[in-house]
Parts: sequence; C-alpha cells; structure tokens
Amino acid sequence: MDNWKTKQAFKYLFDKHYSALCSYAYKYINNTDECEEIVQDVFMKLWSNKDKINIDSSIKSYLYKMVRNSCLNLIKHVKLEEKYRKFNKEIIEEDSMMENDSVIENELSSKIRTAIDKLPEQRKRIFLLSRYEGLKNKEIAEKLNLSIKTVENHIGLALKDMRLELKDYLPTILIILQIALGVY
Repeated sequence: MDNWKTKQAFKYLFDKHYSALCSYAYKYINNTDECEEIVQDVFMKLWSNKDKINIDSSIKSYLYKMVRNSCLNLIKHVKLEEKYRKFNKEIIEEDSMMENDSVIENELSSKIRTAIDKLPEQRKRIFLLSRYEGLKNKEIAEKLNLSIKTVENHIGLALKDMRLELKDYLPTILIILQIALGVY
C-alpha cells in the first residue's frame, strides 16, 4: 500500500474510533484530558509501529486492548506515585522529630537537585523518566527512540554520578532510610 493510502486508512481509523476509545478510556481514568492523551498515544504507537505490528484479531479489538493496557499502566503509575509520596511523607514526618530536620532536608533536596542538574542533558532526562516518572527502561527507550542498552547505560552512569556527587550525604540518607524503615 502506498504512503498516501496508508495515511488515508490511518485517518479513517482515527476518525472512526477516536471518540469511542476516549469514552472507553474514561471508564478506567476519570479524566477527559488524560483519556484523550492515552488514545492519542495509542494511535501514535500504532502509526510508529505500523510496519512491525501483526494484528491477529480485528483492528477495533486491537485498539481497545491497547487503550485498556495504557489505562492500566497509567493507573499502576499513579498508584506507584501515591506510594512514593506516602513513603516520602512518612520519611519527612519521622525525620521532623530530629533536630534541624528541615535544614537537613532542604539541604539534601537541594544537593540532589544540583546533582541531577549537573548530569548531561540526555542522561538527566533518562534518569528523571526512570526515577521520578517511574517509567521502565523499555518505555524510556521507546519514548526517546533509543536502544534499551543505551537507556541502561545512561541510568547506570547517572547513578554513578549521583553517588559521587552525594557521597558526603550518604550517611544522612542512610539514617533517614533507617528511620523510615524502622531499623535503628
């Protein structure tokens, strides 16, 4: 099929299924903007991988399955963020019992931000996607059009750089983690 026909077929699929897929996504995610973003991402993945995808069922079923999986991934990601926020909140609450806790926390947060900002731009972006957005290496590789090995290397180098940059603060970090985990 030539490129023009492929584009027309894709446009037809998009026009025919977009609204229904957004409504379907809304059953999982009660946020219209996020639903639209999910469906748009599904169509972007479909278009990007059009030469690689082998659809065994109907295209409609395939699209609905992609949307469902994307919704479930988002739900999982949101739960992970909530768990992370709760964990951080507990650390901060327990740490607040210590003298000068806010000074230490602010200083440590500042040092972490500074260490992250010192990373080369692509390494920084990959590290933030991994650690702060909770994306898996494969998801980062797909999002940035990189190989998984490149992503793994960047994360490894970022962690090494962070360890070197924060070496003076590692004892403080370990104490905070011990308090948070109840290991004295």
